Amino acid sequence: MAKRVAPLLPVGAILRTKYDSLSKIGDISAPLLLLHGDQDDVVPIELGLRLYKAANEPKEFYSIIGAGHNDTYIAGGEEYFTELSRFLAVLAERTS
Repeated sequence: MAKRVAPLLPVGAILRTKYDSLSKIGDISAPLLLLHGDQDDVVPIELGLRLYKAANEPKEFYSIIGAGHNDTYIAGGEEYFTELSRFLAVLAERTS
């Protein structure tokens, strides 16, 4: 992601920690709800969808219309919280 945001900087030499979510998502076996703003200018939605496609089932992708990177709950409003509550209720049913 850093290389994408700052392609001219030698980010490999600067950053010591790698956050390679794509290579790690396959290790997750828990149900996944991936929430992503469709106007995210930090992590483009295409990358969120790529991560979602690489994830194991069960999984859900929820795009928040008009949301950026840090305002998903604001842009999503009541529908955002309804979707989150629904997902958590499904998880609770599975574990009981």
